[in-house]
Amino acid sequence: DTKFKIISVLPTGPFNKTFDYIVLDSIPIKVGQLVTVPFGKQEVLAVIIGFGDGGFPLEKLKKVNKIIEFPLIPKTYIEFMGFFSDWNYIDKGIILKLFLSPFDKKSLRNIYEKFQKLSKEEIRGEVKLKILNSFQKESSNKIINSLKNKVPKCFLLDGVTGSGKTETYFEAVDYCIRNKKQVLILLPEIGLTSEWEIRFFERFGFKPSVWHSGIKKSEKKRIWLKAISTSELVLVGARSSLFIPFQNLGLIIVDEEHDNSFKQDSGIIYHARDMAIYLASKTKIPIVLSSATPSIESIYNSRVNKFVTLLLPNRATGASMPNVKIIDMKKHTTSKGSWLSDCMKLELKKRFKNKEQS
Repeated sequence: DTKFKIISVLPTGPFNKTFDYIVLDSIPIKVGQLVTVPFGKQEVLAVIIGFGDGGFPLEKLKKVNKIIEFPLIPKTYIEFMGFFSDWNYIDKGIILKLFLSPFDKKSLRNIYEKFQKLSKEEIRGEVKLKILNSFQKESSNKIINSLKNKVPKCFLLDGVTGSGKTETYFEAVDYCIRNKKQVLILLPEIGLTSEWEIRFFERFGFKPSVWHSGIKKSEKKRIWLKAISTSELVLVGARSSLFIPFQNLGLIIVDEEHDNSFKQDSGIIYHARDMAIYLASKTKIPIVLSSATPSIESIYNSRVNKFVTLLLPNRATGASMPNVKIIDMKKHTTSKGSWLSDCMKLELKKRFKNKEQS
């Protein structure tokens, strides 16, 4: 007389379709719940996608092994997995595995109590505010208005080197922090430097969470849990941080959006910038693409008004832009074993002697 209901799950692994299992009718079930299910001779992690259509007799279906007491994977991210899979020709189960990469079955089962005790984002200390010029103010106000009015827009923050692009989008980050919204900042792997973190600390008085290939697994678990727990979080990371299910994401920033390291060209092939743009539209939040040398795609999307262009034409310090001279390598040849022209070397030596940058 025991009653069961049929659920449809997506297992982790090379699967591009869902599978039906049964669970006791008395157990409350929601889309986005994590479960473990028998699959062949193995037990695999899976996420509940929906309810089965009853196409198979109950007696032919296997029972779910375990309902994992854990926050739900947001529906937005389940839909994002589907789009990511279709757009990049990757099995949906592989994408799910990427989302759950910090965990295995055992750690998910045993981590719930630790999850309940997660600390909130660090309290802000001393904050250093910078005076913005008129171009910076106008640009930051447009981003903040998009946040206030909950209008999802894609902004191209196009500013010359030294124009203060980072300080401009920091204003929007500040708005999100004050309104308890989560922020994801994507940087090229090479851009994840202590210098950027120092600038962030000086502006906000706490360190952001950092996610890249060199971060320990235990730290990734902590960050992942904070993201899905609706607690406040500012995360700066490389392209893989796109696979973190934020519960309360308010803003995405892609710094140096033109950088080729946002493209993964081996294994699972995708472009993190483009996927971030889709995620922002699906989550109905603004996204800022920042660059001194925007990609051709972004320039085109700006010209056809898919993106809102925010221009920072001047250096924030008021310094003048350098004169640009093209060196004709047919006239100015290189010395043996060098790829720099002699006139270029001479200029570099002058700048170094004057304690200037090159």
